[in-house]
Amino acid sequence: MKTIANATANSPSVMWFGDLRRDDVSRVGGMQFDVKTAAAREPYPIEKIACPVLTISAEDDRFGTAVRARYIAANVAHGRAVIFPTGGHALVGRNADALDAIISFIQTANR
Repeated sequence: MKTIANATANSPSVMWFGDLRRDDVSRVGGMQFDVKTAAAREPYPIEKIACPVLTISAEDDRFGTAVRARYIAANVAHGRAVIFPTGGHALVGRNADALDAIISFIQTANR
């Protein structure tokens, strides 16, 4: 089986991901991980995570990530969830707010 790193523009592994090309190859691994873990029946042992964790999502994300974001933040030792009412999966219009939340979280975590 060809890996995406060795694939040509006409190979099935590249064509399956649509218009992805050499510049986009780094995203393929993440996409494959998302597909594999989205259907996972066995939960990760997130209660073992000891470092601070920030989850960010939006209520109107059609992938339902807000529910998981809340769950993760509530079940790790130092979790925090930031859930925006709108923005969808890409957090459209929430870049500045998300960046503020990230900066605040990092500053708090470093204390």
